[in-house]
Amino acid sequence: MTDNASTERGFVEGEHIVLRPVLEKDLEQLAPLMAQNPCERKPTPWTLQRLKKKFEDEKDPGLWGSGEKYYVAVRKAGGVVGFLVQRGQNRVYWITVHVDDNIADRDAVGMDILKAYESLMMDWHDPVRIGCEIIEPEAAKAGWLKDCGYELEVVFERMQMWLGEPVAVHHYGWIAPAYRELAEQQRREFAGK
Repeated sequence: MTDNASTERGFVEGEHIVLRPVLEKDLEQLAPLMAQNPCERKPTPWTLQRLKKKFEDEKDPGLWGSGEKYYVAVRKAGGVVGFLVQRGQNRVYWITVHVDDNIADRDAVGMDILKAYESLMMDWHDPVRIGCEIIEPEAAKAGWLKDCGYELEVVFERMQMWLGEPVAVHHYGWIAPAYRELAEQQRREFAGK
C-alpha cells in the first residue's frame, strides 16, 4: 500500500514525473533550473527574486496566463526536475522544455516530460502544431523531440550566444496526425512551383 499523501499529483503523469502548473512551493527549486536554460527569451538571468516577482504579479499572478503557461515537472516522490513553458493559443503553440543538467536520468525525464505534455494536449486541446527551438549544442533535446514525432524544420541564420560562443538555433515542429497529410500535400505543391 502506498502513501498517497506523499506522492505528487498533477495534470498528467509520466513514467518518472508528474506535470502540473507551478505552485509557490516550487519556486526555490525552479529558479536555478530556469537559469540553466540556454534558450531563455528574456535577456536577464532568472533568480529566485525575479521568479517570485513574476509569480506574485498583481495583474497576472502565478505562472499561468492566457498566452504563457509554465508547467513544472516533479518526480512522483517529490522534487522539481524540469519545466515546460507553453506560449501561443488557437491550437498553435511554441514550447520551451528544460531538464536539470545535473541529474543522471536527464534523457529519460526529458522524454517523459514531452510525452506527458503531448498526452495532455491531445486529450484536452486538439493542437494543430507545436514548435520548439533548441540551440545547436543541445543534442539530447533534439533526440527527445525526434522520438516524440517532432521534425527539424529549419536552422535559423541568426545566431545565439551560449557559453560565450555563437551557436545556431534549430526549430523543430510537431504537426497533429490529422494535419500531417495536408502539410505534406502543401509541401509537395510548393516544391513543384
